[in-house]
Amino acid sequence: MKVALINTPYLHVYGKANVGKNCSFPLGVGYIASFVRQSRHDVRLYDPEAEDMPLDILYGQIEKFQPDLIGITSVSSNYPNALAIVEGIRKKGMSAKMVYGGVHASAIPERVLADAPGVDVVVIGEGEHTVLELLDNMEKGKPNLSEIKGICYRENGETQRTPKRPFHINVDEFPFPARDLLDLSNYRLHAHFDRGLKSTTILSSRGCPSSCTFCANLLTMGRRFRPHSPDYVIKEIKHLVNDYGITHFHIVDDLFLADKERARQICQRIIDEKLNIQWFIFGRVDNVDLEILRIMKKAGCFYILFGIESGDEEVLKKMGKNVTLDQCRRATELCDEVGIMVLNSFIIGNEGETHESVQRTINFAMELKSVFAGFSLMVPFVGTPIFNKYYKDMVNDIHNWQDWSSIADQFSVEPKHTILSNKELLQYTNKAYIAYYCRFSQIIRILRSLHSPRVLWIYLRGSVGIFRKLLTWRKHS
Repeated sequence: MKVALINTPYLHVYGKANVGKNCSFPLGVGYIASFVRQSRHDVRLYDPEAEDMPLDILYGQIEKFQPDLIGITSVSSNYPNALAIVEGIRKKGMSAKMVYGGVHASAIPERVLADAPGVDVVVIGEGEHTVLELLDNMEKGKPNLSEIKGICYRENGETQRTPKRPFHINVDEFPFPARDLLDLSNYRLHAHFDRGLKSTTILSSRGCPSSCTFCANLLTMGRRFRPHSPDYVIKEIKHLVNDYGITHFHIVDDLFLADKERARQICQRIIDEKLNIQWFIFGRVDNVDLEILRIMKKAGCFYILFGIESGDEEVLKKMGKNVTLDQCRRATELCDEVGIMVLNSFIIGNEGETHESVQRTINFAMELKSVFAGFSLMVPFVGTPIFNKYYKDMVNDIHNWQDWSSIADQFSVEPKHTILSNKELLQYTNKAYIAYYCRFSQIIRILRSLHSPRVLWIYLRGSVGIFRKLLTWRKHS
């Protein structure tokens, strides 16, 4: 069977913050591509944004390929783009089975089918086994989809939903993402993380046992921590170093340090095998200690992004973060001690947020003295606990999904989860960036982190994006 998989364009969501291509290889469809390809299906990957491919060229290439199944993925904010691509493909008269997946689809599959007449099947959750079973179903000429778990589809004019598919536990059984199907030179990390080196993303584990109320990843990854073995991770890194010349990695796990012994083993293997690489991770402040940070630094870790989110203890509790401000202070101090840079991430407008709690967050961000800090609006993603608590009843009335993004120009509805208005949230976000970065001490801290003129240029490019975004937010506030 012939399979075409499409990664939906996204960069427009950044608005004025978009200062050039900074997209990453689409791991989700990349894993599905490699998994179904090992069953001898003919697979093509399309990433029109990264490839600078106009949509009419995309449609022409897919039409020439004549796939039996077309898969497309998106999040909420680029959902309108995905719908437009589905419509464009159908207007070409292609009759391939159209399959839609991703976080947004997993949260509201029935709504996707209602919005997109051209979609035949919506995949809920992890997609590898589901897509393979759909292909097997098509090959055998079996029209009955009810036997396939984790999908939503139409039958006789009615929407049907099958039982939930369990998450696959032994993730080492998945082959590496099919990176060979796309040109990796088209991808570059966001300016905050770019080091001017050839880079890519890797996923060393799936699932996160944390209980943050605003996280949508549980829909496609689940709560259970499902790690690749150290052998698998090192094999993938060596493959990317040897075959692609990549020396810079973003480990995009929700929680790389959920199992610190596994992380330690991975680091020790990197050291023992003399892999001259640099890498960074997302982390929780309650998962780091001096021992693990030292071996991570020795193995090439240069950067950690901590999702601190708030400087108010009560707000953190409502968010389900289950961390304290003292743990945040300690984690940042430890990273500074071992020489690992930190980007602390904060959310403005959390559940129960007040004027006072936002100001405490801004003050706390400056107290921590990290090299960088990011401030984003709390926009409840569809399917998350906070969305279900405050916005679930309006899901069928939402049409401007592009604004449901933490980097959108403005949130499209007045918040229900905080007493602060949209206007006030935008004003506080502007205030946070200006207060944090417009300090002589912070400018010196950033300059001291530089190690080459190339990185200085990257930082300047990123700052231009932030400044342009601040002007946009100021206009809307």
